[in-house]
Amino acid sequence: MGLADSKGVVRAQFRRRALCRMGNYCDIRKSGLCEIARDVYEKYYLMLADISPVICNNYGYYLRTEKGDSYGGLLRYVEAARRGDPQGAYNAGHIYEAGEEVDENIDLAYQLYEMAAKCGHPAGQFEVGYYLFEGFGDVEQDYAKAVEWFEKAYQNPKCSETTRTQTAAYLGLCYQEGLGTVQDDDVAFEYLHEAGEDIDNLWESITVKVLTALGVAYAFGRGTEADIELGYQYFEDAVKLGSEEAKKYIGYINSPDYEADERKKEEAATPVAPFWQNVAAMIRDAVAADLREILGRIDDERIYTVALVTDRYCCSLFLAVNTLEYLESEDEEPDDECKWHPDEWGYSDGHDSELVKLSKTLWENHNTLPGEAFFFSAMISAMKQVKDSEISGERTEKITWFISISDDEDAENLEDSSAMTLNSPELAAVFLNRNK
Repeated sequence: MGLADSKGVVRAQFRRRALCRMGNYCDIRKSGLCEIARDVYEKYYLMLADISPVICNNYGYYLRTEKGDSYGGLLRYVEAARRGDPQGAYNAGHIYEAGEEVDENIDLAYQLYEMAAKCGHPAGQFEVGYYLFEGFGDVEQDYAKAVEWFEKAYQNPKCSETTRTQTAAYLGLCYQEGLGTVQDDDVAFEYLHEAGEDIDNLWESITVKVLTALGVAYAFGRGTEADIELGYQYFEDAVKLGSEEAKKYIGYINSPDYEADERKKEEAATPVAPFWQNVAAMIRDAVAADLREILGRIDDERIYTVALVTDRYCCSLFLAVNTLEYLESEDEEPDDECKWHPDEWGYSDGHDSELVKLSKTLWENHNTLPGEAFFFSAMISAMKQVKDSEISGERTEKITWFISISDDEDAENLEDSSAMTLNSPELAAVFLNRNK
């Protein structure tokens, strides 16, 4: 068939409206296969738009792009949406959301997006999820429903690459933080990694969140193998875009707290040798025995504090007790150092005490010690059990209990944390203010 014959077929089909199924009349007319005058062409286009909601949406696009009639195009989008066309609903929603040619109307935009979403439009499904995630306008924030719509959009076979990337970004955030779904680092990382691979398709606010979330995943090994250098790089990229959250993570990584926490993780991952599995009970029994012996020597003096002290290597233990009478006998106006420093107190266990015997065993097993944090926790547990046994009778709740380290700059932190665990809020508050 020659060009002339082809043109004849197109003219005949156009007059019979047979081309209505092809939808894109603009391309047909521009192809050279149709020489029908524009006014005739537009007359038929309008007639077909009144028949088909799909063509009604296309006609709206034609009015906006070819005729410069933006508002007329919007009216056609709304009409197409009213007649059930999801693309028309989505297009109209976008215009009302952006405030193009009309006043911005977030709530109407959501209603139009919802119409599109319920008809299976993937971008509409994403927008509904986005509105529910953020809680825009009159839309109440609902993470669970947001996740449902995000997953529908992501699984939609008609979903574009751009929409899929945007949806993956939000699903990654939801799964990493457990927003509206079960927290799952592995699933979160899969979505976040996919979003990161095509991050240019994200707008800046979500880009910042994805970069920060990827930083968390890599820096702390959440869903992937830990890579602190790569995680730090993601945090730096997020900070460049204004992320305060990423800035806090960088501050934490550069702080002593990070090193301490990493050391604790390593200690926790180390299998505990049989000896150390029961060390809290051994300390408890030794402290109880030695405290009974000390109480026998103290008689009716008023005890105000009991401390269990170790050394910086966690190889030895001794128990110290002090009374108000001893404090007053040493100095008419005792200072806080004397009052709260175990080495300055009047009573401690002797050379043949149970804690001295236990210390020898601690030294013999020191090479398998799970870590100082483990040992400090065992000391606190032992002291709590001794206190709860009310071995000191009615005086128990008037006594300040704590643990300490001899000749160590971290002693005060350990004393404070143990005092808060072992004592009433009132006694702990007094102890925490001992140096003020």
